[in-house]
Formats: sequence, C-alpha cells, structure tokens
Amino acid sequence: MISHLVVFLFFPNRIYCSPCLQAKDRTKKLTLLVLLAVIAMSLLTLVISGLLTISVFKRNASGVQSMESSSSPDAATIHYGIVIDCGSSGSRVYVYYWPPHSGNPADLLNIQQLLDSQGKPVMKKVSPGLSEFDDNPDDASEHIKQLLQYVVDYIPKEKHKETPLYILATAGMRMISKEAACEDENVKIGVLAVKMLPRFYGEYRSLSNACFPAWAIRKSSPSHLSVAHFTMPRLSAIERQQAIGRLNAGQSVADVARALQVHSVTIHRLARRYQATGSVDDRPRAGRPRILTPRQQRAVVRSFRQNPFQSAAAVGRHLISTRNRVTSRQTVSRVVVRADLYCHRPYRGQVLTARHRRNRLNWTLAHRQWRQESQEAILKDLQKDVTKDFDFLVAENHFEVISGKTEGVYAWIAVNYALNRFSHTAGDGDMIGVKLADGKIHHRSRTVGMIDMGGGSVQIAFEVTNEEQMQKIPSQMIAEFNLGCQEADVEHTYRVYVTTFLGYGANSAIDRYQAALARNATSASKARSSSKKSRPLPDPCLPAGMPLTTEADEEKPARSFIGTGDYMECKARMELLLNVSVPCSRDPCSINGVHQPEIDFVRSQFYGFSEFWYSMEDVYRKGGLYRYPIFEKLATDFCSTSWTKLEAEYECIKSAWMSVVLHKGFRFPITYENFQSAQLINGKDVQWTLGALIYRTRFLPLRDIEHDLKYHSSHWMKSQVFYNEYLIILCFVIVLAAIFLYMKRLRLCPRRADMSRVPSMSYFMTEENQMEQGVRYIKGNGYL
Repeated sequence: MISHLVVFLFFPNRIYCSPCLQAKDRTKKLTLLVLLAVIAMSLLTLVISGLLTISVFKRNASGVQSMESSSSPDAATIHYGIVIDCGSSGSRVYVYYWPPHSGNPADLLNIQQLLDSQGKPVMKKVSPGLSEFDDNPDDASEHIKQLLQYVVDYIPKEKHKETPLYILATAGMRMISKEAACEDENVKIGVLAVKMLPRFYGEYRSLSNACFPAWAIRKSSPSHLSVAHFTMPRLSAIERQQAIGRLNAGQSVADVARALQVHSVTIHRLARRYQATGSVDDRPRAGRPRILTPRQQRAVVRSFRQNPFQSAAAVGRHLISTRNRVTSRQTVSRVVVRADLYCHRPYRGQVLTARHRRNRLNWTLAHRQWRQESQEAILKDLQKDVTKDFDFLVAENHFEVISGKTEGVYAWIAVNYALNRFSHTAGDGDMIGVKLADGKIHHRSRTVGMIDMGGGSVQIAFEVTNEEQMQKIPSQMIAEFNLGCQEADVEHTYRVYVTTFLGYGANSAIDRYQAALARNATSASKARSSSKKSRPLPDPCLPAGMPLTTEADEEKPARSFIGTGDYMECKARMELLLNVSVPCSRDPCSINGVHQPEIDFVRSQFYGFSEFWYSMEDVYRKGGLYRYPIFEKLATDFCSTSWTKLEAEYECIKSAWMSVVLHKGFRFPITYENFQSAQLINGKDVQWTLGALIYRTRFLPLRDIEHDLKYHSSHWMKSQVFYNEYLIILCFVIVLAAIFLYMKRLRLCPRRADMSRVPSMSYFMTEENQMEQGVRYIKGNGYL
C-alpha cells in the first residue's frame, strides 16, 4: 500500500499510463520525421523542376553565338547553300555551310565557306558570261550545269532537297534593259551602253523608260542611225532650276522631261551645260564682245600651256573674275584652236576609245532586236532545266539580275559578318548607340565601311546612324534592311549609304587620262610638224624612262610618250578627273558632285579592297594598315625609279589615282589611321555572295527556333507529368503510413474504460472495515 502511495505521489501517471504515453511520444516523433521527409522531398522536386525550367529558357535565350569557324562539318546536322555569281566575264559558284541555329532569335546563322580536302574553298569559274547566250537561251542551262555538277559531290545527297540554290546575275545581264529596244528605228541603236556608261553625277543609269540616244557613239555612228535633231525650247529660270533640282534628287532625265513637259534632249543639254559651267543662267547674247583683245588672247593661250587639262568654261569664268570680261566657252575654244591647242572637256561619262566604240557598235547592231524577253528567256531556261536535273531547293526569286546597289550592300554585309560586327554582346569591341523609331537608344557593335576599287568602277558603303544625315541622303543612295529572323528585330536593322561610281576605277582612270593627254599632244605635234622626227611627249604618271605608244585609229595617229616619274605632278593631273568642282546640291559632296554624308573619322573604320590591296601589298609590300606619309614616300620613290628596273609599269598612275580618290574624292584626311587594305579577312576570302546568302537565308532560323521550342515544350510537359505522378504516389504512401501509425497507436494505448481506478486519500485514512462516504467497492472493478 505504501509503495502505491509513493508511486502515486511522485509518478502519478507513469504507473498506469506509461505504455500509452511512450507510444504517443514515439508516434509523434515518427510523424514529425515523416512530415519532414515529405517537405524535403517536395522541396527537392520543386528545385529540380525549377532547374529544368531555367535550363530550357537559358537555351532559348542564351548568349551570342560564336562566329568562329566550326570544326569539321557533320553531314547529319550541317546545312548547305549554293550561290552562283553570273558576271560579265564568267560565272563562279560558291558553296557555304552552317551548323544548326542556336535557338536565340538574336543570333545569325554561322555561315562559313566550304573547304575541300586540301583546305581550299570550293569554287569554280566557267566562261563566258550568261549575257553571251542571248541568241541561244537554251544553252544557258548547259553553261550553269558545269558548275552544279562540280559542287554536287561536296554536298551529301540527302541534303540536296533542303539546300537553297541562288543564281544571281550582275554586270553582264544588267546590260539588258527592261525597255531595251525602242519602237523608233532612229534610236534603236541606243541599247548599246545600258549599264556601261554612267548616269548623271556618277550613279548607274537606268534606261527602263528611255533608250540611250544614238549621239552617244559620236562619229562612230553610221549616218542612217543618227537621231533627228530637235529644237531646244526656251526654259524659264525657274524651270531650269527645277530641272537641275530634280536631277540632283535622283530622278532620271526622262522623268524630269515628262514632269516639265519638254523633250529629254532639252534636259540632257541643260544637264551637260550645268556640269560644264556650273550654272543654268541664261547665256549672254547681244552686247558681249565677240573678239578678245590680243593681250587677252595671249593670256588665254598662256593659261592653257601652263595647264592643258583645264576646260574652256573654266578659263572663261577666270576672265570674268579677273578682267571683268564676259567670255563664252566658244570664244575661248576658238582662241585655243587657232593656237593649235585643245581644251579639256569635262568628263561626262566613261571615255570610250575608238576601238571600244567600234566593239559596242557591232554588239549593238547584232542585238538590235534584243528585248527584255531575251533576259527572261535565259532565266526561265535556267529555272526549268536546273529544277529538272537537280534536287536543290529553288524558287522563282532565286534566279535574278541584281542591281549594282544591291551588290554593294551584299559586299558590305559580307565584310562586317567576317569581322563579327553583327554580334552585339557587350565587350565585343566598340559599341554605338542607335536611336530607334520609338525614341529609345539601342547599343550594338559599330560596323565598318568598305571601299572597293575595281578596274571600271569604285564603290563606297558605310552605315549611317545619324537621323539628321538620313534626311539629307537621296533615297536611291540609302539601303535599309533587316538581317534578323524577325520583322521587328531592331538589333540587326541597318541603314547603309552605298554609291557606285562607274568610270572611276583604276583602268578607266588610266584610259581617261591617256585620252586627255593624247588630245593635248595633238597640238604639240602640229607645232613640231616641220621637224623631221617627233620626240615622245613627257608623261609624269609613267615611271621614269618608260616609253608608251598609243594605238592608232581613224580619229588620230599613234602617239608616243616617255615617263618622267613625277608623282606629285601626276596626282595634280589625276585630281582633275574627279570633277570635285561640280556644284553640289547637298553638302557635303564627293566625286562628281555626288552627295556623301559626313563620316566620323575619329571612331569609324574602313577597309579597302581590290586595287587598294594590289597597290599596297603587291608593289609596296605595305598591305594592311594605311599610313599616308609612308605610302606617299613609297609611291614617289617607285615612280622615280628607272622603268628598266620595274615590272609593274602602271602602278605609278594607279597609286596616284588611289590617293586622290581616297583623300580628294572621298575627303579622307591624310591623318586618318583607321583605313586598311585587305584581301582576306580572318584568313577568308570575302565575296559579295556570302552577304547575299546571309540576307536571303535570314528567316531560316525560325525553323530551328520553332523546332527547338516544340522539343523542349514537349520534354517539359513529359517531365511535369512524371513529377506529378511521383507526387501523387508519395502522397498516397504518406496517407497509408499515417493510417498505419494511427492503428498502431490504438493498439498500444488501452481504452479508458479498462484503466484501473486509483483510490483517493480518504481511502487510506479510514478505519479498517470502514467505508468512506462516497466510496463504493465494486467487486471485480475496484473502487469508484
């Protein structure tokens, strides 16, 4: 009894309920552990699913794709593209490849030129050009098939159906005007120089609305092909100013003539007079002196002997400014001719020699009936036969004749792509802020400019980011395009100023210079006609001691010259051929009065190709970064070197022409240090065909992006279904565990009705055999 009391006093609950309470403690601990495990598993599941989500979005919005050349192409994942450049002298095929797109809409395709087993680009050229198949368009496809048969072995057969093929024609096919032949028999000869003579102010001339006048071939034209002469009507001063303004704005002569309701010859003559005199004011008539004084005549002759390359109009303006004597161009010309001299005629186009005129006349006579159908027949024949014999991916717009402006844009794209200037990640070089249409500033990599001097033309292209400059540039000189795969892509939208000056290439400049030199040499030969033997005329643009004899034709006999190697004098004479004194409608201007927006020479960078590289590297071994003082010294030493020690006889005049075009024509300062000549960029030969493929395949990444999104979306949905099923199973297990624990608890803890009653203190304080009031003994159940 006493032991019961002690236990009751110190451990009242342990004696009778300890098994139950211990079971409860164990159950609580077990339940707590189970709940903690459930929470941990849930958190782990959420973390894993979150990481998968982040990985999917990171892949779709990853960093900029590396533009470096990939390793050896894997035929299973690599895509291919073919571009054929159909030029005037021949056709060339180029093969490119690119790996799958990264999935980021901000990335461009990583297009690289395919190399053969020897590490050389896969390229082949065949002659002649497509324009030679005008009489037999059906033979054009056989000409192109040679190129396709060559490249078909470099592309896996299973990839042919998805390989785009582009056949793009350039200079040769541009000679076919859309309105090549006029109905008037008198001017059918005008098709002769559709794209070979420059437009007014140096741009390409489009003869889609008018034929080229027959007087362009001058004395070489047969009499029965001459054009009827029209009387030039009198235009008011306002109409003359309007005509010149429209021409400067980029309108053609035919468009201006229709707008003013006059003949096109009237506008053309007005343009010629404006180009020669710089004025369209009414010419002086009654009251001006017809004959100059002997002193003034001697001054005119002396002026021409000092500078034989000046024009009669320039001398006339000089007389007005210095002697207050109003003198016409015809008066000065008559005085000069009487002195056995010839005036310099301002350049109005590509100067043609007699041989060139004969060749073009013969070509024109042979193609008198050549219409637009001939061009279309060639392209249709290519499209029909190529699609029949090859499985390449083609469309109707894959067979086109591109303009010179488009070709320049493609070249600009190729150069900047090779330099990785279309990657806009911070830290990828010099960045520039471009103002968008909504007023926001977008930062991206600064692009480079390009100057390409060929044999017949020179071309300049650079990006314009200033909105004020954009308002001044004529629409035909600016190209706005988007290289991104989305229409609203602001990261790859560019506005590029591009202009081509036909007739200002290196070879054309030499022909023009020699033609002017030969004209002035005629007067000198007449003065020495009494001598038994004529001595060669000195030429500062030829290396010292170099002899030169021009070809004889029906217009002039053969002429002989001897080089003096005076580089500075050569530059002074070549500068006159730039026509930089032509009035400019919109300042600033470059060659021939063509508007050129201002260039930021502090931050800009330019690359020179073709003649820039050949002159700097092949002759002077100084290709790459250009430095004016170094180049001038090398050119001066080269020109003064005896010709017997030289092999490149024309590099003296080419160097002079390159220098004046760069610094006098395009107005690059002589202290400019960000110009460099190049033939390869990052070890790769850059062609405009690369830019054409980049632009024309810009929407292909959408296919990879859509496929990537579908794949990861389906993968994510499958993973979500997997994790949802896992969570349901886990919850089911937890519920079963809870039920099991509850049942075990019920088994361990006795029922309250079965628990022994504990006697009260009154029971211990009563006498023996005496019942406490209120306490009743129940047999079998103890006390209540």
